[in-house]
Amino acid sequence: MSLTVSNAHIETQQIAAASNMQSRAHRHISPPPRRPPRIILSTAEIIGHNEDILTQILIHLPFNSLGKFRCVSKHWYSLITHHLPPRLYPPPCGLLYLRHQLQEDGSHQKQREYEYVAVDAANNRRAGIPFSSISLVDEPAETDIVRSTNGLLLFRNWGAGYGDYYVYSPITKQKRTLPPIENLVCYECLAYDPVVSVSNYKVVAIHRLRNYTPHQIVIYSSETGMWRVSNTLPPESLSVGYKRSVYLHGAVIWVGVDGHCCFRFDLDGEQLKKFDTPGGNFDYRYLCESRGRLYGVVKKLEKKQNDDDMIDGAWFDVYEMSTLCCAGWTLKHRIDVSSIITTCSDYDGLWFLSVVMEENQDDSLALVASRACGMIFRYNFKNKTFMEFHECDYLNQIEKALSYTEVLTFL
Repeated sequence: MSLTVSNAHIETQQIAAASNMQSRAHRHISPPPRRPPRIILSTAEIIGHNEDILTQILIHLPFNSLGKFRCVSKHWYSLITHHLPPRLYPPPCGLLYLRHQLQEDGSHQKQREYEYVAVDAANNRRAGIPFSSISLVDEPAETDIVRSTNGLLLFRNWGAGYGDYYVYSPITKQKRTLPPIENLVCYECLAYDPVVSVSNYKVVAIHRLRNYTPHQIVIYSSETGMWRVSNTLPPESLSVGYKRSVYLHGAVIWVGVDGHCCFRFDLDGEQLKKFDTPGGNFDYRYLCESRGRLYGVVKKLEKKQNDDDMIDGAWFDVYEMSTLCCAGWTLKHRIDVSSIITTCSDYDGLWFLSVVMEENQDDSLALVASRACGMIFRYNFKNKTFMEFHECDYLNQIEKALSYTEVLTFL
């Protein structure tokens, strides 16, 4: 009996050992797991997935091409819209002015079109600017461009209520309508800095309630889509000339109605600061900015002794603000315009339009317009010479021309 059990036990162990050997043999001869196939990316795919390389390529493309490339993928849309750095070369600069047309009865009417005049035609071709004019044919009859800031334009409809505005990007042809303001707007400014944010902007307006209560400063933000009233009260000297305000380094700067002081309104802290205008007490003052610097221009006239009808000299003094905190003005250039006055026989119709500062100071210039001559002149700061730049109709409101700086903007 015990012998039978022992033999059975031995047989069981032999069967188990044989099974283990077969199992090990089976595992030994089983094929190794397959490796996943190696993916070979093309050069285009490598660049498309490398954000640093892709960015360096995109910043050199024309603006109108970038608008199309936003549709390639969500990644490209986000990169171009929100993360593309400013251009490596200075954006081109030009002027926008409203054209007029002379009628048979001698009257004139708006052509409902803003003409674009490039200051540097070669640089404009390099950037691929996709427009030569801005038509207002489809807009209400009382619509005008009231502000131009870093590639964005602020339109105002004067006929429909007190403050109907919209912001427009002529490069991407995008338009954003702002909520209406129910009160009379005395002044507005478009605040936009593409270095801070490519798609966010603000509109600062000073308005007066209908019951003639004190004025208020109201601010529209594209992030909230709403107007709000600032806690800062505006100064008593409110009114500003059409071309007497700029947006620079997070602040709105304008000239008071009496021409004897300027105001700086910082948007971050909503603080208001008053400082002197350049050049003493003169009626004509003009503020402009170029390459992040603030310039103040004063128009001066000197008449001959004992003869008020004879002009002995006329010039534009160009001052530069010494610091960003508006600590003082420094006279940089004096532009003698006596030759233009002699040619055109018109002093009152002589207007300063813009300062264009280039990387090479020898190429920096100013733009001056004469309504009597129907001409815009370029003035070279180094050579101190004028050159005829752009001929336009006498009835064109060239004194209200807007400086336009080319920046890719997405609303």
